[in-house]
Amino acid sequence: MFLDKNHPANAIGKVIEEINLNIPVGLKAKFLYMIPLIEPATVIGEYPFSASFLLTSFARGQKRTNHETLDNSDPYKLVEIQTMFMQLNKNVVFDNKFLV
Repeated sequence: MFLDKNHPANAIGKVIEEINLNIPVGLKAKFLYMIPLIEPATVIGEYPFSASFLLTSFARGQKRTNHETLDNSDPYKLVEIQTMFMQLNKNVVFDNKFLV
C-alpha cells in the first residue's frame, strides 16, 4: 500500500493502525517513510508547499488527459478540487509524528 500526498496528515496514523490490526499472522511488514524536506523560506502561508510545487501540480492537472477520477474537461472545477486537497494540509508540519 502506498500512502501519498492525497492522504491528509490526520488520516495517516489511522491508516497505519488499521494496517497493523489486519496484517495476517506470520506476515512481516515493513514500513518505509519518506518525509519531504521542505525549506521554511519556500512555504506559502500556512501550507507546507512551495509556489513551485503548487504551480507544477496545477499545471500537470490541466495537461493530464487520462486520470481515472480527475479529468480536466472543466479546468476551473479541477483547480477547485486541487485546492480542496491542498486545504487538507493546512498547518501540517511534516516531522517524526508520522513515524508510528
